[in-house]
Amino acid sequence: MLTQRLQYFIYLIALVIIITGCSGNKAPLIERNQAKKERLMQKSELNTQQPYDDSYRDFLVPPYRETSLPRNVGIILPFEKEYSDISKSIINGIVQAYYSSSRLMANTKLFFYSSNSSDLEQILQQIKNDQIEFLIGPLRKDMLSVIIKRIPQQVSVMALNIDNSLKIRRKGFFQFSLNPEEEAKQVANFARTMGKQAIVITQNTDWGRRTSNAYQKEWINSGGEILDNIVFDKNETNFSKIITETLHITQSHFRKNTLEKLLQEKVKFEARRRQDIDVILLATDHDDTRQILPQLRFHKAERLPIFASSRAFTFEKDISFYKDMDGLYFADMPTLESENYVNKTTKDNRYPRLFAFGFDALNLMPYLHQMKRNEFLIFPGRTGYLKINRNGIVVRNLNKYRIKNGKVRLAKTE
Repeated sequence: MLTQRLQYFIYLIALVIIITGCSGNKAPLIERNQAKKERLMQKSELNTQQPYDDSYRDFLVPPYRETSLPRNVGIILPFEKEYSDISKSIINGIVQAYYSSSRLMANTKLFFYSSNSSDLEQILQQIKNDQIEFLIGPLRKDMLSVIIKRIPQQVSVMALNIDNSLKIRRKGFFQFSLNPEEEAKQVANFARTMGKQAIVITQNTDWGRRTSNAYQKEWINSGGEILDNIVFDKNETNFSKIITETLHITQSHFRKNTLEKLLQEKVKFEARRRQDIDVILLATDHDDTRQILPQLRFHKAERLPIFASSRAFTFEKDISFYKDMDGLYFADMPTLESENYVNKTTKDNRYPRLFAFGFDALNLMPYLHQMKRNEFLIFPGRTGYLKINRNGIVVRNLNKYRIKNGKVRLAKTE
């Protein structure tokens, strides 16, 4: 235990060695007037799929002033064993964002803290001693309410999670998360343009259930109909059985057997899937998605549009890796627009989306108050096109993609 804590301490110390520079980078903020906003958002909802950065290239806001940057920024993350890789990916993103901006390097120092609950008093005292003006974190919800009540009111906070149950009155309080529900909502809205009747295939995990529930809620709210929700255990290996039951192919075979018994002779037969499905929604991770898609094609669902969240996609260079996933629609970060998306998101990182999350968290920091005052401002980040609602929650607008011939492409309405 002592050795493990020493390793974390050394890792944190290495990250704190951050020094200075100077620059004149333009702020990557985009402003739009109300009429243009409504037109473009309507197009987005209809899935014209024009990336925001192309649409709003002429609406850059002037660079932020150096005086708007906090001098001391604290980053508080968990470093217990189960969270260590996640926290390291976020920190790596934050550090790269820091070194990518000589303006930040010239004006701001970073301080890293472990959110170990047993050291909470010591952490709070250290935040005070370091004169922290802006705090990024914590990641865990159970720590958020505790920390937010104990730090000075003048310290602004960007929590790296969203807890809608919290009623916090603090001028500089923001929440930023890679929220699976928000992602699922966007996938459902995209899928809804291709049909009204859907089935959902759900991986029986906490994430899978959350995603599935968000699909269904958004689908029904938009006037669609959920025909069925098939739930399977994470250790499931027989996807053929699941698919045949989902598509009612099992019933088709039953009808054939019944007919043969009645006629007392063999009949020519070709199994048919149910014909009332417009769309299939997958609440499945990458490994299960790669097994399910070929089974759906084999069982005559190859013409049905199939949608998933970003969990269905993983970062690989080899095109052949995605052959089994041809035709899949999914929502994900704008980074995938680049053919170099593997390198751009750092191929050596175990959690590239969390790396991008950390990168955006630091880069977004100087614009938070400005964006909260004007909900029509958009920050084109790596995790999405970001805006802030009146509650201080960062909302991500994702790109919609389709895998075709083993390559990731921006999806188009068909």
